[in-house]
Amino acid sequence: MNIYEKVLNITDEIQKANIKKSGKNSYTNFKYFELTDLSPIINNLCLKYKIVPIIKYDKEIATMQLINVENPEEFIEYTSPMGSVNLKGAHEI
Repeated sequence: MNIYEKVLNITDEIQKANIKKSGKNSYTNFKYFELTDLSPIINNLCLKYKIVPIIKYDKEIATMQLINVENPEEFIEYTSPMGSVNLKGAHEI
């Protein structure tokens, strides 16, 4: 299975998992996903489909590579600009 098929399967299984948001901001009255909501499911799917995520942060950009363990030269890279936000009743992000 190539890297794209693996990512497609992982994405499909995450959507079907019906993950519940356990975080709640009482000040602004909204719920959010906490790392503990997502990590066990994503870790199990990475093991199942033999994908390893490598995440790097610097001051300007965050990068994640999803590497196919069965063919380590094959990977997908995602990038996102870094930023910050300061919300009332929440820690700075």
